[in-house]
Amino acid sequence: MTGYKFIKEIIFKDETGSTNDDAKMLAKSGDYVGFVIAAELQTAARGRLSHSWFSERGAGLGFTIILPPDKTENLTILAGEAVCRALNEACGVGATIKFPNDILINGRKVCGILAEACYKNGAAEYAVLGIGINVNNQIFPDWIKNKATSLYLETGKKQDKRKILDRVLKSFEDEYL
Repeated sequence: MTGYKFIKEIIFKDETGSTNDDAKMLAKSGDYVGFVIAAELQTAARGRLSHSWFSERGAGLGFTIILPPDKTENLTILAGEAVCRALNEACGVGATIKFPNDILINGRKVCGILAEACYKNGAAEYAVLGIGINVNNQIFPDWIKNKATSLYLETGKKQDKRKILDRVLKSFEDEYL
């Protein structure tokens, strides 16, 4: 994974509560704009309106990008366009955006996006952009099994999560910069 224009470093974790929460804590401690935190498992992953996000160890791809505060407008839309392009190019799956923050394949959710601006004394300090992609999931819990899908279920092939991450990050940089 090389050749990024904006991404400075990717921190991989085996397990965490939430990559968005980790990114916020890291950003508060210094200049970490351009850093990405990715996890094999998130135990407290969430989406918009505090909805739960199902995270399965080894199957999904959850990561968060720390961004500067000055380019937060339309961040969710930009990320959605980038994810769709990356997944379509990498897997040929026909991913589409369901406004405002879901990515669907054949009417089922494959990805969720959560952008959060963080403020101090009324001014935006930084933003975090969390993206969760169902990559190699084969089954889902009852509460989402009729609404969710994965790249594996749509293509019949295991996908390389690091290659998907690389493709999404490069696609995001193209949209963002």
